[in-house]
Amino acid sequence: MICAEHPITAMALARGVPVPEVAYPFDAPGARFLHIHRAGEEAALSMREHHFFRLGIMLANGLPPDPEAVQKESDPISQRLASRPDAVHFGRWWTHEVLRGFRALPGLDAAQIRQVRFEDLVEEPRAVLHEVAHFLQLPDPNGPWCQRAVALVRGRPPTRADKLPEDERQRLVAACHPGNFLLGRA
Repeated sequence: MICAEHPITAMALARGVPVPEVAYPFDAPGARFLHIHRAGEEAALSMREHHFFRLGIMLANGLPPDPEAVQKESDPISQRLASRPDAVHFGRWWTHEVLRGFRALPGLDAAQIRQVRFEDLVEEPRAVLHEVAHFLQLPDPNGPWCQRAVALVRGRPPTRADKLPEDERQRLVAACHPGNFLLGRA
């Protein structure tokens, strides 16, 4: 929640927070929804690097730990945390969450929703933050907060999908295609 005390409820979808669970307050007059999204393949590979997602997706999908992890680690959680499952599992999860989110949005007025591409945010942070501030009706869109936020941007992170083995990359692209399509990325 951003600006909880402000009449506008501004929500940001963080990785891993399913849209239907954050979208519930949109029956409030003037509520706004800001969705910052990244290309599915890159989002999925970023999630694979985080223990929270790796463990959750492995447990949810019943994925066994890597044999090497079983030899190095004694407990099942550490084994899964040390594993590196196929990226397709993360791509499927990402697409599932995008699809869930889009099912939650039809009741909203178009003026309540703003889509922002992560890539645009890191390439043109000042312009995108200015647009977001206007959308959220924040006072002083060019205030000191904007300078501080722009200074935090380190540029576009290196891509990962193009470094995968070709067969894994193709499976990941296929898994992310429906979500990328809905977001206007395919």
